[in-house]
Amino acid sequence: MINVIETKHCCGCNACEQACPKNCINFTTDSEGFKYPIVNEDQCIDCGLCEKVCPMLNIATPVEPLSYEAMVLCDMQKRLESSSGGAFTAIAEEVLKRGGVVFGASFTEDWHVIHTEAETIQDIKKFRGSKYVQSDTQQTYSQVKKYLKQDRWVLFSGTPCQVRGLLLYLRKQYDKLIAVDFICHGVPSHDVLMAYVKDELKRCGQSSVIKNIHFRDKTNGWKRFCFALSIDSDAYSSTTRPLLCLKSAYMKGFGKNLYLRPSCYNCPAKNFTSGSDFTLADYWRVEEQHPEMDDDKGTSLVSINTEKASVFISTLSALKRKVVDFQTAYKIQTALFKSMPKPPERNEFWESDWENDFINVVNKIADRKTVAQRFILSIKYILRTLGVKKLIKKIHQ
Repeated sequence: MINVIETKHCCGCNACEQACPKNCINFTTDSEGFKYPIVNEDQCIDCGLCEKVCPMLNIATPVEPLSYEAMVLCDMQKRLESSSGGAFTAIAEEVLKRGGVVFGASFTEDWHVIHTEAETIQDIKKFRGSKYVQSDTQQTYSQVKKYLKQDRWVLFSGTPCQVRGLLLYLRKQYDKLIAVDFICHGVPSHDVLMAYVKDELKRCGQSSVIKNIHFRDKTNGWKRFCFALSIDSDAYSSTTRPLLCLKSAYMKGFGKNLYLRPSCYNCPAKNFTSGSDFTLADYWRVEEQHPEMDDDKGTSLVSINTEKASVFISTLSALKRKVVDFQTAYKIQTALFKSMPKPPERNEFWESDWENDFINVVNKIADRKTVAQRFILSIKYILRTLGVKKLIKKIHQ
C-alpha cells in the first residue's frame, strides 16, 4: 500500500490511483499546490499494485540510446509555435496519420495543466510549447491502455517520471505505443504560476483577462526566449496584446530551483531510465557545432532510444535531420543526468508572502549574492577598472 510519509517520495504521476482496482486512492493538494495520494484503508485489499507502478519505488537501469540527432521541422509556422525545433509535432502528426491518438499536456480554461488526448492535427496545437508547471495525468494511463487494446497507435508525451509511471502501469510492451519524454529541470505547481501571473497583471488593470501563456516565446528569437502573456486589458487600446516578461521572476525562481516539487530534487527517472522511445531537448549551442541547423527559430536535440523509435523516425519527411555526437550535443544538458540541487532558500520562499507578493519575494531571494559571489564580482570590477581584459576572459572561461 502506498504510504507517502515524506513528500520527496512521490512524483505525482497518478499511476497508483489509476492502477488501484478498488478506486480507494485519491489525491489531495498540499500547501505548496502539489498533489499526493491518500489511501482509504477500509477499502484497500492490499493487492500491492499501487507499489508496483510507482516510479519512486521502481527505478530502472540506465540504457544507452541508439543515436542522437538535431532536428528541425520544415513547417516554419508550427516550429515557431514550438519550444525548440518542432520534433514533437512531426512525430505526433505521423501517429495521427496512422489513425492513432496523441496524449500530451495542455491548459484548461483556468490555466491548470492537464494531460488529455487529441485525434486531429488541429487539436495537437494545444500540446506545443513547454509548460513549466506540473501536469495532472488524470485518467490518461487507462485511456492509453484502452486504445492500445484496440490496436491503435498511441503517442504519450510527458515528463520522464510520467512516462515511467505509464510503462509500469501498462505492465507489458506494446508495438504501437510511442513514448516521448524530455530533459526535465523539474516542475513547479499551478499555485505558484498563478501567484506570478496575478502579480504581473497588476500593471495591466483590474479587468485583465489571460488569453494565453507562453513560457518560451520566440518574439526575440529562440536563444533569447522570454515568458509572455497574451491578455485582454482595459489598459490597452488594442483588443489583445502580448506582455513580454523579459526578466520573468517566474523563470528566474524556476532556474534557481526555488519551488520545484520535492521529488524533483531526487528524480527517479534521470539518465534515460524512463523507458521512453524518444527524449527531446533544445539543442543549445547548435550554432557552434552545426550552424547549418540553426536559424534562431529553434532546433530540437533528440535521442532515439529504441529500435522501434529508429524505424518510426526514418519514415518522417517533415523533418530536417542530422546525426550528432553525444558528448558534444549533451555537454550542457546536465538535467539529463542528475537532479537539480535543493536550494537552501527553498524554505524561505514557502514561508514568505509569495501568494501576494511573488515578484518581490523571488527577486529578493534569487538576486541575493553569497560572500563568494560578491568577492568574485569585486575582483572582476577591479580588473575591468584596471583594463586587464585577458585576465577577465580567463575568469569567464
